[in-house]
Amino acid sequence: MPLNLPFIVLQALAHNFIHVSSRFGFFMDVREFHDAITGARSASSHLLPPVILHVLYLWGIHLHVSRHRQSNGALAAYEPALLSHALRSVANAMSGSTSQHIVGGTRPTPAHPTTILHALQAIVLLAHYFIRNTRLLEAHYQIGLAVSISISAGLHRVRDSNSDAANAFWAVVRLNAFRASFEPKTTDVQFTGTGRVTIHTPWPDCQVVKNMEDEDSIVDEFLADNSASQDRGTSAAALLAKASILFQVSANRSLDAQEYESLSFKLAAFSRVVEEFLHPFSPSEQPNQVFVAHMLVQGASIQLSRQHDHKGIRPSDDARRAAESITQRLSSTDLSQFGEPDFILTCVWVSACFVFVDDVRYSKARGMTYETSAMSLKTLIRTMDHFATSSGFMRAQCAEICTIISEMGLDAYWLDSCSNARK
Repeated sequence: MPLNLPFIVLQALAHNFIHVSSRFGFFMDVREFHDAITGARSASSHLLPPVILHVLYLWGIHLHVSRHRQSNGALAAYEPALLSHALRSVANAMSGSTSQHIVGGTRPTPAHPTTILHALQAIVLLAHYFIRNTRLLEAHYQIGLAVSISISAGLHRVRDSNSDAANAFWAVVRLNAFRASFEPKTTDVQFTGTGRVTIHTPWPDCQVVKNMEDEDSIVDEFLADNSASQDRGTSAAALLAKASILFQVSANRSLDAQEYESLSFKLAAFSRVVEEFLHPFSPSEQPNQVFVAHMLVQGASIQLSRQHDHKGIRPSDDARRAAESITQRLSSTDLSQFGEPDFILTCVWVSACFVFVDDVRYSKARGMTYETSAMSLKTLIRTMDHFATSSGFMRAQCAEICTIISEMGLDAYWLDSCSNARK
C-alpha cells in the first residue's frame, strides 16, 4: 500500500522507539539520533541516512501496534510497507548507492554518507525484528550478513572499547550466539579451534587493550580461565558479552571421539568460568545485563551437559542444577522491572523447559515422584507466558512447550499458565 503517513507521525514513532532501542540491538549514540529525530540539530550534516530512518520507523510502528492491538488495525497495515522500505534501504546501502528519498518526507533530502556502521546498525535491528516476529529464516540471513560485515570491516580488531564500532561488534556476537543455539554448525564465527577469529576488540567498558601481534585473542584467555584475563571486562556489559560467547561455544556439538574428549576437558574450564560469573550476582540487586548474563551462563551449562545425554535417560545432574538455578533466579526476581524480554532469553528458558520435561517424562514412566521438576517447569512456563504478549517468538515457543505438556497428559498442572501463549 502507498506509504502516506504524515512525517510527524513517523517522527513520533521513531522517537518512542529510541527510548527502548538498546533492548533490540541499538548500539550507536542514542543522543545523536534523538537530536536528529526531534530536530534538535537542523544542519544537514546531522540528517540520518534512509537506511537508519526506515528501520527506526519500522520498529516504531511495530512496537506501537503490538502494544495497542485493539485500536490500531489501520496503522498496522503500514508495517509491511515499512519493512519493504527498510529492506530496500539496506540493499541500497550495501550496494553503495545513496537514497535521496525518505518515506514520510515532503521534499528530497541531502545525501548522507551512509557508513558501514549505519548499514550494520540497520541489519542488526532487522535481525531483532525478525526474531521477535518468529521469522527465523530471515533473522538468520540478517545475522549472517551482520557477521560477514563486522569481520570484513575489522570490527574484531578495534581499539576503543567505548566506540560505536566496538559496540557494534559485541551486538553482532550476541546475535551469533542466538543463531548458534539453533544451528551450531552453520555459524560464521568460531571462537575456538582451527579457523577461529582472533578477537582483539576490548571487552565492553574495558580499557585494557591487547597487543595486535598477540596470537591469543581475549576470548582464548577467557575460555582458558587465564589469570591475565581476570581483571579485564568486569562491567555488566562485559559480563553479558562473555556469557554470550559461552553460550555460543557450548552449542558447538562434535561427533568424533577426539572432539568429544576435547569437549570434556573444556567442560571443566567452562565450569570455572560459570562460577566466576555467578559469584558476584545477587537475585535482588542486578542490572538487566547481569540478569541476562546469569541466564546465558546457565543455558551454556545446559547445552554442554546435554551433549552427553541420550534420549530416554534422565537429564544429567549438571543440566538439572543449571535449570534449577534459572527457576530459582526467576522466582526471586521482579520481572516487571525488565520490560521487554531480552531476545536470547527465550532460547535459554526453552532449553531449561526441556530439561524438566525430560525429567518429568523419565520419572513418570518409572513411577517416581516428579513434583519438584513439575513446579520448576510451571515457573518457567508462567514466566514465558508473561512475556508472550510482547514477543511473538516467546509466544510461539511457549505454546510449543504447552502442547508437549498437554500430550504428556499433565494439563492439570499448567492449564492456567499458558493463557497468553494459546491466544
